[in-house]
Amino acid sequence: MNVIKPVNATEDAQLPVLLYIFAGGFELGGPSGWDGRPIVERSIEIGEPIVYVSLSYRINAFGFLASEEVKAAGVGNLGLYDQREAFHWVQKYIPAFAGDPKKVTIYGISSGSISVGLQLLINGGNTEGLFRAAVMEDGTLLPVGDISHGQKYYDTLVQQTGCSNASDTLECLRQAPYDLLKAAVGQTPAVTSYQAVNLAWMPRVDGAFLKDSPLQLVKQGSVAKLPMISGDADDEGTLFTVWNLNTT
Repeated sequence: MNVIKPVNATEDAQLPVLLYIFAGGFELGGPSGWDGRPIVERSIEIGEPIVYVSLSYRINAFGFLASEEVKAAGVGNLGLYDQREAFHWVQKYIPAFAGDPKKVTIYGISSGSISVGLQLLINGGNTEGLFRAAVMEDGTLLPVGDISHGQKYYDTLVQQTGCSNASDTLECLRQAPYDLLKAAVGQTPAVTSYQAVNLAWMPRVDGAFLKDSPLQLVKQGSVAKLPMISGDADDEGTLFTVWNLNTT
């Protein structure tokens, strides 16, 4: 967790909180958007000071492993659970940083934006009082299938880590040397590969945390009823085109 606040704000200030979820196609971590100082500085300039929080969460296979085995074990979408846990952290500790836990807005870009959209759907749209508004920039609802649709990528990890003959392949993956597992994950299709946003690792319907496809949940009305902004980034497709030309 990173927290940035106006230097002179005291605990009783009860400032609004902007909680940022980083982008990267659910597989690339990094500092993008983590430094919220320009945002906080601007909020002070216009006389509407805020507290900025950015969170970390597990990505790629470590956060979004998908297969029948994962579904049976109930350990799908761990990256989304991480985000939710960070929301709880903010509720508990943000008053110490001059923030008001009742005035939290969640905000994301690209896969972070998709994460925000999914957080609006979880538990039938029950926010648990963890946030009061949402901002989505460049992405809302990613078409996803059942968590078993990631089986081929799971099987690849099992094969490359020597777990094929294990009676419990999921437990074998848990015990696999980190360097070996990380190298195997690195061999799966990346967001920068030719298949781009047909992601190997992404949120999927697990029947527990995410009970149905996002579009169906929206049709069913299982979405949080709160203020939200949904925007787009101009010409982002060019980014993926240039990326692929440079890597092929």
